[in-house]
Amino acid sequence: MILTSLKKGFTLVELMVVITIMAIVTSIVLFNNRDLNSSLLVSNTAYEINLLVREVQTYGLGVVGTDNTSTGFTYGQGVHFDMVTPDQVISFADKDDNKAYSGPSENIHVYKLNTERAGSLLSICTVDVGGICNTLSGGTGVDVVFKRPNPEATFTVSGLEIGGPVVINLGFSTNKMCRSIIIQKTGSIQINQQYCI
Repeated sequence: MILTSLKKGFTLVELMVVITIMAIVTSIVLFNNRDLNSSLLVSNTAYEINLLVREVQTYGLGVVGTDNTSTGFTYGQGVHFDMVTPDQVISFADKDDNKAYSGPSENIHVYKLNTERAGSLLSICTVDVGGICNTLSGGTGVDVVFKRPNPEATFTVSGLEIGGPVVINLGFSTNKMCRSIIIQKTGSIQINQQYCI
């Protein structure tokens, strides 16, 4: 009987090739996973802002007390967006009935956006009749107010009422990850990428 010695296994070169391929595949998966997570977080933040506007709309058209006085039930309710503080959105009670945010005395809640993970406000614009989104200049903000008995939204920019709809672009400017929150005059809200820059 003849015994032959068969060596079974991998050579060092084969192991190095397999490890290199695995490292490349793993890095591609991890890189794409980071983008996917960021995209999901931007979308989730857009939907949270959508829910905030819906809540304000419900409070403005229904009855919610904003202070301990009898007039606290008659205030319009609004949401304030501005580019001076793109990392926050403010829900407010329109106590002076000017259909605009008048400062911290009207605050109901300040919502802070997680700018590292979910981005911030990129731009605010109004859509004209031709469907063009005209970006508001400088640090201008927009206020969306709902007050019963009128079910429609009132949009105010720098103290002046405007038509609508209003578009809030949210996300990251560095990697072009963006969602458009489109608030119609009727109070309906859409989220897509239609007006992202």
